[in-house]
Amino acid sequence: MSRPLQPALDALKSLNPSAVSALKKKNLPAVLSRLPSGPVRGTRVTQRRWHAKGLSVTDEDTYWTVTRTKLNVGAPGGKVWGRLTWKCKDVTKGEEERVKGALKFDWRVIGEEPASARASREQAGAGKAEA
Repeated sequence: MSRPLQPALDALKSLNPSAVSALKKKNLPAVLSRLPSGPVRGTRVTQRRWHAKGLSVTDEDTYWTVTRTKLNVGAPGGKVWGRLTWKCKDVTKGEEERVKGALKFDWRVIGEEPASARASREQAGAGKAEA
């Protein structure tokens, strides 16, 4: 950060610490675009606001698994599709659905889908296509 802005930032922190933290929160397309390998299919993400609302969920049982993305180049935002797992149950109707609230802030990556789960889901999808 440049030195001329540091006093202003320090003053802002002293007046309203949450304003500074709000600047650091990112929406889902921004979080995925900053991954070292790019937006990867199978990445698991969660919203911190689920915990802040007092919902009885954990990162291990409630998350979105990203299936595809369409990120805007040179502009913030984009579209993300995936499968929602809520309290260990897959609640997505069909193969995938658009992630609701992707442009809201404070998403975080919690890991990747295990390869065995991804392979079994893809085999089930191939079996449906053949039938």
